[in-house]
Amino acid sequence: MSRVRTLVVAGWFTGEGEGFRLVGTRCSACRSVFFPREDAFCRNPGCRGGGLIELSLSKRGESGRIPTLVTDPHHPM
Repeated sequence: MSRVRTLVVAGWFTGEGEGFRLVGTRCSACRSVFFPREDAFCRNPGCRGGGLIELSLSKRGESGRIPTLVTDPHHPM
């Protein structure tokens, strides 16, 4: 049985077969890398900003994550 790759989010991936990669962006000023890609501004709070360059991410490495809490602002906790 062969495996079929189905892209869930358009624009997050590039390539085929062994060349398959995630797509991210890198700030030209501070060199911070972002995934998912950032198109508006550098998310690094210590950076004054620079151009964002699209890049294919490596197959190896780690992706960090930041927890997000979504609450109803009208509901007391």
